[in-house]
Amino acid sequence: DESSVAALMEACITDDDKLYLCVSSPTIRDKPVQIRPWRLADADFVLDASMPLDPRKTVFVGGVPRPLKAVELAMIMDRLYGGVCYAGIDTDPELKYPKDCFNRYREDLFWCGFVDRQVECRRTSRPLDGYLDR
Repeated sequence: DESSVAALMEACITDDDKLYLCVSSPTIRDKPVQIRPWRLADADFVLDASMPLDPRKTVFVGGVPRPLKAVELAMIMDRLYGGVCYAGIDTDPELKYPKDCFNRYREDLFWCGFVDRQVECRRTSRPLDGYLDR
């Protein structure tokens, strides 16, 4: 419900364009916790609608930072490996991995193991797990 998101954002304090909500626990009083609202529109991005999605050529990218949008994930993966037709920040209910789909099998993609990404002033390395349903 978008009204609850708006109410949450109104309850936050702002510092350096970031939203914080003060949360208390039995040991800590009014600890600021960063709130990052997620726009549902940022969860899916179609890079090439003419390509059919093939579940046999799906790649799960683990540990994707929450501020990352599907369009950014698609552009990073397409720049590195090409052939991306869709990216979705949609987590697998069991594995909690965001999903990304390519239009063809790229063996070098699965051998690389990790993808580096510059995220908020720090470079991170994320696992890249190939999942092929043959």
